Amino acid sequence: MGFLAGVVGELNRREDAAERREEFMMNLLEKRKAAVLPQIMDRIEKRKEGAKLRAARVQTAVSFGMTDEAAAVLESSGNLDGLLVRLNKLNEDPEKTISRAGIERLSEAVVANLEPEKIASAMSYAFDMGYAEEPTSDKLIEAIYANTQDEFATALTPLMSAASKGGAQAPDIGRFNVNPMSLTSMNTEKQDKVYKQLESSLTTQLGGTYNRDTGEIVWENGDAAGEIIQNAVEYFKVELSDPLNQKDETDIYRDIFDKVNVLTAHTDLRDIATNYPTFEFTPPTGPTNNPPPGTQAEPGSSATEDLSDDPYDEAEE
Repeated sequence: MGFLAGVVGELNRREDAAERREEFMMNLLEKRKAAVLPQIMDRIEKRKEGAKLRAARVQTAVSFGMTDEAAAVLESSGNLDGLLVRLNKLNEDPEKTISRAGIERLSEAVVANLEPEKIASAMSYAFDMGYAEEPTSDKLIEAIYANTQDEFATALTPLMSAASKGGAQAPDIGRFNVNPMSLTSMNTEKQDKVYKQLESSLTTQLGGTYNRDTGEIVWENGDAAGEIIQNAVEYFKVELSDPLNQKDETDIYRDIFDKVNVLTAHTDLRDIATNYPTFEFTPPTGPTNNPPPGTQAEPGSSATEDLSDDPYDEAEE
């Protein structure tokens, strides 16, 4: 009996030791879970949050009329956040209107010179498409309920991979010099202001004389001069609405002045009004019929006076 009692005691001792070891290993496993899983999930959540923010910005841009591709490219280049600030301000301002045509032109311009592969990379980055394919939730559940170190290690491997990737990488797309005024429609009041400014600055070139007594301009050829000024207004609107054109209003006024100056030195007003609506003209070589010195206006303050100080003043639709 003594021998049997000894055997039973040894078996009980070994069983107790195994139980204590199992309990120790389970405690160790739980401590490891408590230490490792929160850190991993924090990294994954930050990546997930970054992906959500990028996707949300792209979707907001799309709601304003931008294409998915253009929004993704602008997100990749770092332009989109600032443009959305501008668009949201315009959307909240009852006196201004977002130019849908301007947004369409911007959408076309930013992807025009990009290779399809780069656009695809921008789409992948903007939506972090690779992240959506990772079985993060399932593996997290497996890791939480793992009963052994091996089970925990198996579930932990894909979680570690997801956490270590750090999110999608933006493709190498340089920032665009986007013209913010191209996003705003030009209202009637602004068009009238531009017409008056051009009429004033082009008076001498177009054969007009300002009558101080009446406050009106007397034209030698009023019909042709009026058509040229209206063409100049349209030119101004097109230039101001170019999404990647960095000319400000002063630059555009001066550009029009210079172009009209060249034309009036080579041809008459009716020809200019009819055949050169965009003022594109290559002067011929040789002598010209330039008017005598002092008869043409200088592109000084008259061409740029009364310009808005707001760089985001209204632009053309």
